[in-house]
Amino acid sequence: MNIGGYITFVLIGFVIAQIVRAIWYSRFVFGKLWMKANNKDQMLIKMEREKGMKKILAVSVVGSLVATIAVLLYAQTVSYLFWYEAILHGVCITVIFAGASALSNYAYENRSLVSWAIFYGYLSVVVSLQMMLFVFFL
Repeated sequence: MNIGGYITFVLIGFVIAQIVRAIWYSRFVFGKLWMKANNKDQMLIKMEREKGMKKILAVSVVGSLVATIAVLLYAQTVSYLFWYEAILHGVCITVIFAGASALSNYAYENRSLVSWAIFYGYLSVVVSLQMMLFVFFL
């Protein structure tokens, strides 16, 4: 595959992450629970966003693109997967490896386990969807 194909797949994976994030953290899914678990309210979040929105967006975009590239590179090493194996790999990468190692940080920072579960649940869904995309179409 040429570089243009890889860029296209990275952009599609990035869009998947943004769509899932918008739904996952909406008030209809986990948004209210996440705010409660992190002791946030709408006004505080609005004030935080207004202060540093450009920085938040830049870090979010760069981080999401780097993570998508990492998933793409990993997916190329396991291209023989069935759809359910791609999901299993996505869950293993996020919850078992990244999530388990982050548990100690959450404990030391006195952060909520609910917050941890919401974030790593989101990440697990995103990486699983990206794995399925990359494994089946690359």
